[in-house]
Amino acid sequence: MINARGCAAPASIAGAVAASLTLCLAHPAGAQTPSAAFVPTYTGTLKKIDETEAVQIGYRDNSPPFAFLDANKKPIGYSLDLSRSLSTKSPQKGASLALFAVVTQNQ
Repeated sequence: MINARGCAAPASIAGAVAASLTLCLAHPAGAQTPSAAFVPTYTGTLKKIDETEAVQIGYRDNSPPFAFLDANKKPIGYSLDLSRSLSTKSPQKGASLALFAVVTQNQ
């Protein structure tokens, strides 16, 4: 219903919303049907993490702010913080994190 100003009346808007909700509830999406549990198959790096339960991160010890050594020779920096955060969210929840310095000899 259109009012004197040419705007849709609240009753017709409410009716349209109710009709839309009814259609959505009456026909659930096919993708939401229950199925067997999804078990991912990992390849490459994720497969290695899954098998070894370890995440290995190489860093350069002279690339501030990304990675560098603090006064106690402990590796710190943005990329190492990000790596630590991501390793806690890895597919293997109990995976350990191994940091190693990347130098010319072990590249």
